[in-house]
Amino acid sequence: TLRGSVHRIRSEGAPWIVFCHGFTAQRMGPDYLFVKLSRRLAAQGISSLRFDFAGCGESQGHFFDMTLSTMNEDLVSAIRFVRRRWGTHPTFLLGHSLGGSAAALCASRVKASGIALLAPLSRPYKTFMGRKKSVIKAGRNSRGLYEYGPHQLAMHFAEDMKCHDPLTALSGFSGDLIIFQGSADQSVSIGESGLYQHYAQRAGINSQYHIIPDNDHNFSTVAGVDFIASTLGQWITERV
Repeated sequence: TLRGSVHRIRSEGAPWIVFCHGFTAQRMGPDYLFVKLSRRLAAQGISSLRFDFAGCGESQGHFFDMTLSTMNEDLVSAIRFVRRRWGTHPTFLLGHSLGGSAAALCASRVKASGIALLAPLSRPYKTFMGRKKSVIKAGRNSRGLYEYGPHQLAMHFAEDMKCHDPLTALSGFSGDLIIFQGSADQSVSIGESGLYQHYAQRAGINSQYHIIPDNDHNFSTVAGVDFIASTLGQWITERV
């Protein structure tokens, strides 16, 4: 069972945006970012679904069973739920960090109208293993799992990432792309998130790339949130 929150606009043909949170996160987003964006987008006539991936937040399952593959299946299920419940509307995906990888991987499969990426991982396995080597080096605990703060990981989480390339997945996508990146992000570099625009241009995808000054990985400034909310709302409205 996946649990989520809905901001629904009761108007004919209102577009939807489905949020994909990042690693160790949940549907409220860092510093309530997703809540703030959902409310601001609702004010602009855009419905949204925020949900917790299995093993995260209030959804059922264990965190150590989560992989990028299970995230992809959860996202597809969430979109199918929206379409069964409220009909087929223009659907956009928003993914933050590792959730950005999931959004890029699934966009073509669910026929999304557009993708919005916030500090997205473009090479999830390389980035994850590069940053989490100490976790693996520390070895398994008594449960046979690797400890990452209060969370426990299984080796198949990293191994599964080898099977996914969100950049090449863009080749089958026919919608538009918008990317937001903080200039002070210490987790995902401008070079890494910028690869999405590079691959989008190669695939003939209309794309925008916005670098927000003095913002970190979680866009932890009022100005950053304001910019994303207003820019994203206008971008979606222009595409429905």
